[in-house]
Amino acid sequence: MNKRCLIWKDQTAPYDYIINFVANFPNMKSVSCYKNDALIYSEHYTYEENVSSFIYFYDSSDETISMEDVFEETDEEPTDDEPEEEIPIIPADTFKIIVETYDEYQIIKGFPENDTRQGNEFDHDYSLDRIGQIDGIPRKEYIETVDYANTEPPYNNRLTEDDYHYMNRILNYNLLFHNTPRPVLEIWKMYGIFSDMINREQYLFKMFDENHHLNKETGLYDPNWTPQQWEHKDRLCELTPNLGQFFFVSANTLLPVKNQSIRFDFKFLNSLAETLTGDYNITIFLNEEEYITQYTNTSITIPSDALLDDEPNLFQFIAFEGDQQFSSEELIVNVRGCNSADWYVSPNGDDANDGKTNQTAFKTIAKALNSVNGEENLIVLTSGTHTINQIVSIPYSCTLLGCGSPIVNSTKGLKFFNVLQNQTLNIQDLTLQHDTSSTLVSNAIYQNNNKTRNGFYVVISEGVGKIISIIELDTDKETYTIGDTITITGTLLDNENTGLSNKQVKIYVNNVLVDTVTTLNTGGFSKTVTAETSGNMTIRAVFDGDEEYYSSTEGVTVHVNKKPVTITFTSNKVSYVLGETITLSGTLKQGITNIGSASIEIYDGETLLDTVTTLSDGTFSKTITAGTVESKSFHAVYNGDATYESATSSNVNVTITKRTPTISLLTSKSSVSTGDSYTLSGALLYNGTGVANASVKLYQGQSVIDTLTTANDGTFSKTITSTAEGTFTYHVVFDATTTYTGVTSGNVTVTVSDVSFDAIELTSDKDILSAYDEESATLTAQLMSGTTPVAIAGETVTFEVRKTGDDSLVETLTADTNSSGVATVSYLGKGVGDLNIKAECMLVFKICSLKDLGYYNDGTKLSDLTIGSGVSCTVSDGALRISKSTSGEASVTLPVQFTNSDNFIIEWEVACNGTSQRTAFWLNTPSSSTGLWCCYEGGHFTGNSIGGSIPTTTTSLEVGDKIYLKQEDGVITLLKNDEAFFSKSMSFSSSTYKFGYYTNSGRVQCVDNIKITQL
Repeated sequence: MNKRCLIWKDQTAPYDYIINFVANFPNMKSVSCYKNDALIYSEHYTYEENVSSFIYFYDSSDETISMEDVFEETDEEPTDDEPEEEIPIIPADTFKIIVETYDEYQIIKGFPENDTRQGNEFDHDYSLDRIGQIDGIPRKEYIETVDYANTEPPYNNRLTEDDYHYMNRILNYNLLFHNTPRPVLEIWKMYGIFSDMINREQYLFKMFDENHHLNKETGLYDPNWTPQQWEHKDRLCELTPNLGQFFFVSANTLLPVKNQSIRFDFKFLNSLAETLTGDYNITIFLNEEEYITQYTNTSITIPSDALLDDEPNLFQFIAFEGDQQFSSEELIVNVRGCNSADWYVSPNGDDANDGKTNQTAFKTIAKALNSVNGEENLIVLTSGTHTINQIVSIPYSCTLLGCGSPIVNSTKGLKFFNVLQNQTLNIQDLTLQHDTSSTLVSNAIYQNNNKTRNGFYVVISEGVGKIISIIELDTDKETYTIGDTITITGTLLDNENTGLSNKQVKIYVNNVLVDTVTTLNTGGFSKTVTAETSGNMTIRAVFDGDEEYYSSTEGVTVHVNKKPVTITFTSNKVSYVLGETITLSGTLKQGITNIGSASIEIYDGETLLDTVTTLSDGTFSKTITAGTVESKSFHAVYNGDATYESATSSNVNVTITKRTPTISLLTSKSSVSTGDSYTLSGALLYNGTGVANASVKLYQGQSVIDTLTTANDGTFSKTITSTAEGTFTYHVVFDATTTYTGVTSGNVTVTVSDVSFDAIELTSDKDILSAYDEESATLTAQLMSGTTPVAIAGETVTFEVRKTGDDSLVETLTADTNSSGVATVSYLGKGVGDLNIKAECMLVFKICSLKDLGYYNDGTKLSDLTIGSGVSCTVSDGALRISKSTSGEASVTLPVQFTNSDNFIIEWEVACNGTSQRTAFWLNTPSSSTGLWCCYEGGHFTGNSIGGSIPTTTTSLEVGDKIYLKQEDGVITLLKNDEAFFSKSMSFSSSTYKFGYYTNSGRVQCVDNIKITQL
């Protein structure tokens, strides 16, 4: 179907046109082109050349287009090969091509073609008509018109469609047939209108009921057919009252080439294809990141730098009416580049290759261009120099992409490519070179939109080529952390590696202009930026060029990491008992900086316990109760945020054990007689608190004799009556529960014997007590059988303390006998005179006596005396020795104090005798006329002073004599060895008074067993 020999005309303006000659035969020998039967061009080939392709363009006038004039006409004069002549609006000339091959074929094709068959070389190729009938594509017929600019093709005065354009319509139909919805094909076939259907809703249009509108006689569709509401084969949506709302997205391309932007168009329609009005908006996601939200325009252009090269780009379009989503679409855009081209050309390639990969590249650009079709239109030129010896025609729109800084060198002049009618050439990263002139084409589009006269030439002008500029760009590191400073350095150079000074270079970060810097004398420049967000960061330096230098750009990509953090996690201890509080705590830091107000998840194994928030110092804590016996493993998790990385602590392992209580057992008696009872008692405690309602087993030896239940305070008891003699050992056992560990008490032993007692031996460790000194007497009762002590424990002994005089009860004390049959109590002196002590046990008793005084000094106590200045008070032979070596009266005062209404007796013993002895007893102040002064000296009473009266009675004193001073109802009586020798009534002025010994120089007195008894 792709005809081997064609001639057609391209014309987009009056008078100016191009005649295209194309021949594709194997082993061509010669090709000749004629205008009005005059030869205008010919080529001859040898058999060894094996030429199979020929293209020639006849220009009605010459035209040169430079890069500076990209889409503008030039003023060049016609060359010698193209003399000036009168050119009609539409040429009336005839053209022919004659092809001869080494296979002895000769082919002649003429132009313009006959509207009706004439049987010559100007007839249509009617094999195309037969092919068109298969697909229902007839050759177009036209009407006469003078509106040449709007004919098809433009400036066509023929009445039938020529072979070239008819062939391309059939080719396009068949190329699109297998992957294009049928409605799109039919619309294009009937009306020449290109349309897109990219959403699944639109595929419902494939279900048109063709039987309704297909003319079976002609095989054509009724051109007057108007689509009815949802007329489908399956009648799925027939007569639906709800016209619905549908969201459509169309793209100008889903396979853009590097540096090519994409345009998306949006429509909101009902099922009748009517545009919906309302509050419609779109949210667009690119590669799962939000690109734009609440977009309301009907189209959007996505710049090329937003797309990933050589990777799928997922676009998600979510349609909303107000804030309610009602539809969504997804499109995948694949940016094609150096590794995803359709055709490859290498200076080291071979045109016999398939051209599909770098390894099987073509050698010539012309070979790749002749391989281009509607879908495979990206040609990569690899590094090196690609030489062209003639102008290369661009019959189909395509892209030439340079990879590795290739150079296209023209040996024939400054013209490189001729872009044919309605075609577009996109050149990226190619250097076009001729002799000393060169141009780096970074990204340029050359489009023949029927406004030029003779096609569209891609040329460079001699001597006007700018100098290439190059940017070298780098950063101080490849990887950073948020907050780091990124130092960007670069150099702007020319093609001879010389730095360009005082040039403006723009710095972009993630496609946002951050600064414009000026190059130094060396061409160098620098800029520092802060790494603010995590992820890849694209940095580009752009030099826009000037009158002398071409623009250039260079980019680098660095990666920015979130700030790493550390999370510590501990417990207050590693082992817990049921019911205890487990305290878990930790700290979140970034380096030495505390992180506050962060959410921390605390896990028990894989179960989330709680989410807590760190304090300003980065600390956090969580308390839980140890509820079950087990081993637990806790850890803390910080999930990170836009600034900080996530982190997980190490495991904190703890063990929870049962409570361990204590258990005790006591016996009320360790020794009993047959028939006696005794009580075993104890307590089950945990941390000092009773364990209530617990079962405790009571063992006698190895046998359980009872199971006891603890009271609320944990206590338990058991009373046993002895029935047989022997020694019995008891203990209690508390078995383990889910809460407590099991424990066993110590042993207690009870001895049962047939032993009795009939007497008590009662003793006291003291005979005399001083109430003033709060002295105690230890009273001991031993159970006896006759004269033999009896070891019976647990018997209660009652001690009664009574006054000897009137048998009045002073105090009752009790104690139980120990294992030796001994009961002991302590009696504290109370100063009430002579006492009888009675110890009684089971009607067996014993009585002893005890003297209990207000004050008693056996002559050895100095600590409770008040000793006057200069007085020597010492202990000599078990008695108090009172003396004074210096002149002046002084005293030694007893600690007991009485009121003037108290009755008492003071008594003491004479402990020494000798010359110059003089003793005085005094009440209140000795020198007072109302005081009492009794004295003796020289071993005899020589004088007594009582109220100033001095009796003459004398009494001899000997060592061992007992002296008494009695005050009873105001009468003072002096006695020696119980014999009174002085008596007198007295009255005292003071309400209280003390007793003392009065001495002076040379006077010595020795006293023993000082007693003061209140009457």
